[in-house]
Amino acid sequence: MDAKLSGKQRALFRAELLAHRSRSSLNDADYARTVLHVSLNTFKKCIADHDHLVLKQRTLNSIVTNAVISTKTLGGKISAAQSPSEFGGYTKAEYSYLIGRYVLFRRALDNGLEVTRAVLAIEWNESLSCLSFTETRRFNSDGKWRSSEFKGHIYMHAERVLMGLLAIDNGDTRLTLLHIPGRHVAGSVAGVLRTSGVILTHGYPRRFFQPVVSAVTIEALPQNKQTLSENALCVTLVPGQPGYARAAEDLRIAEEHAVVMTALMWRDARK
Repeated sequence: MDAKLSGKQRALFRAELLAHRSRSSLNDADYARTVLHVSLNTFKKCIADHDHLVLKQRTLNSIVTNAVISTKTLGGKISAAQSPSEFGGYTKAEYSYLIGRYVLFRRALDNGLEVTRAVLAIEWNESLSCLSFTETRRFNSDGKWRSSEFKGHIYMHAERVLMGLLAIDNGDTRLTLLHIPGRHVAGSVAGVLRTSGVILTHGYPRRFFQPVVSAVTIEALPQNKQTLSENALCVTLVPGQPGYARAAEDLRIAEEHAVVMTALMWRDARK
């Protein structure tokens, strides 16, 4: 669906966008891509001194949200509800491509050698106007399936291109920070939407609970596996088991390039 701006609305939209642009030190291409989440050509089209402007509705929503343009300026041109500012003020149209089921990999918190594979489900929360998630871990112990489940909401910082998955339950706080994968990744040659980041939680590696940090990678399930059960997807991978080598290598790359571990920086600086 297209949104059309003309006359006073068009002029006010351009003025507010230019004002927001002037406060950023990024070049035009990076500003368009990382702040507005649109192409450079679309940005140039928006700031051109023309009386009429036609944009896709989701493109207009993205620009209005990320450039903090007053919705009063556009009257009824914004059709999608925005999430509260505490979540990042984003719309469903901007990040609907993230909705779905994923597998999430991280190293075992007690030994760092094994790799656990969990299920991450992301959906749109209509009541809160934000993305919400459920992370499920299941394992077979003594012939019985046991599980842990973490639920929370997703906080978006578009300018920093980071998304925070925060779960709070009875005082237990768990935060996963991930790079926001670009929309163009879905349907690419790789065929899989993937990203990486880090999780801050608690573990029991030294006979008492303490903060634990681990790199994580997530990968969207293909359509033919979206309906698989948690029992089929959740597993603890050990060296030599199918799938372990690939998961461990992805985590190694995430540890070196996708996150900054200050302890490792300190260690390298001393060499």
